[in-house]
Parts: sequence; structure tokens; C-alpha cells
Amino acid sequence: MSTYDEEHEIPQSELVALCSNCHSMVHRRKEAMDVDELKSIVQNKRNN
Repeated sequence: MSTYDEEHEIPQSELVALCSNCHSMVHRRKEAMDVDELKSIVQNKRNN
């Protein structure tokens, strides 16, 4: 969302609520990771 140059409406169906820890993880990279990638990382950590 921060990369949009002008006003841009995001449909509610595309929004995901994240806790502050997950929100920080999503924005650790230059390009924000998508939620599916975050889910995969969390699942891999749980399995190891």
C-alpha cells in the first residue's frame, strides 16, 4: 500500500489482520512478503 502513488482503494477481501509481530515480519524485506509466504515460514518453524 505504501508504494501507491495516488489514492487507491483496497477491497476488504484483500485485507488480513496481523498481530504486531507478524506485521513486522511481513515488512522486514525491501518488498513486503505476502501472507501465504509468512504462513509457510511459521509452519516450517513449528515443524522443526
